[in-house]
Amino acid sequence: MERFDAIVVGAGPAGSSAALTLARKGFSTLLVERGRSPGVKGMFGGRIYSWALQDLLPDWAKDCPVERTVVRENMVFLTEDASLGISFDSTKLGQGRAASFTAVRAKFDGWLAKKAQDAGATLVTGIRVDDLWKEDGQVRGVMVAPNDRVGADVVVIAEGATSILTRAAGLKEDLEPREVSVGVKETIELPAETIQER
Repeated sequence: MERFDAIVVGAGPAGSSAALTLARKGFSTLLVERGRSPGVKGMFGGRIYSWALQDLLPDWAKDCPVERTVVRENMVFLTEDASLGISFDSTKLGQGRAASFTAVRAKFDGWLAKKAQDAGATLVTGIRVDDLWKEDGQVRGVMVAPNDRVGADVVVIAEGATSILTRAAGLKEDLEPREVSVGVKETIELPAETIQER
């Protein structure tokens, strides 16, 4: 049986950040991703704030796959029959610790997982963690097949919204419909000039 100091389940931003931090501290770390590569299974409808990256990777801006820097904030307050919109435009929104940006998750997650690997973490992809391996009431690692397990002193569950392991471990209850929202993602192609106008 293979053994690590820590196993991180999920190579999204949280998982790769945890693996990077653990590996930097000298812990043997296994980062397990069920997709064929980090980010291919991620759904993303938001943006990334640089303050978190600044703390983790102070030189993140050198090679981070930023798509667009956010320089406009919009808020809309709704009632049943009215709305109020507020817009704030400033290049300062894209500077310093307040900066935020949009990213393609497949690129961003791959980049961050590579940073974890560079720090010493071992990344394996295309592997689904089926369950936590427990003995004597303690988590001892993960089950990656019906009879195959990998041992660890610490297991970090960063599986994203699905929360299959988290719920199975009794750490989280099923979400109620009122606790979630439904999003639709559409990818369209626009000329670069049109995108830069926005």
